Amino acid sequence: AAALSDFCGEGVKVKWPNDLYLHDRKLGGVLCELQTGSDAAFDVTVGVGINVNMEVYRCELGQPWISLEHVFGLQDRDALACSLLHSLVSLFQGYREKGKAVIQQEWLAHDVLFGRVVRAMMRDGSEVVGVGAGIDDHGNFQLQTSDGMRVVDSADASLRLM
Repeated sequence: AAALSDFCGEGVKVKWPNDLYLHDRKLGGVLCELQTGSDAAFDVTVGVGINVNMEVYRCELGQPWISLEHVFGLQDRDALACSLLHSLVSLFQGYREKGKAVIQQEWLAHDVLFGRVVRAMMRDGSEVVGVGAGIDDHGNFQLQTSDGMRVVDSADASLRLM
């Protein structure tokens, strides 16, 4: 989100667990796969998908979406890729030096759900409504409900702004 915000000059946000949002519409997504070794080292594979120069009549995503072209005009994909790679390297270096706190600070700075009313649609069919309260130390979403803080795992729920 920070790299896209820097590239565009406008605030791109993250929506837990892995969506990128601009103007409350989906701009893209990020998927990470972690592989750990026996020596406590790990590798991270990161995939990033961004609606860069999408044409409205060619796509139906089933949810409100936006592309960089809609807001800023035709974009240079190479320049965008360079900006994203530079930002990811900086984020990983910060993580190596300072740990999880770097990720949590970045998340909080770009969290589209923080302080907003959110509906969590649980896997069992139930719904929980509350106010977005960021992520915990494990990356789980926190939802402040009338019954207290509820921690939501990405395998258990899908979130929607109300």
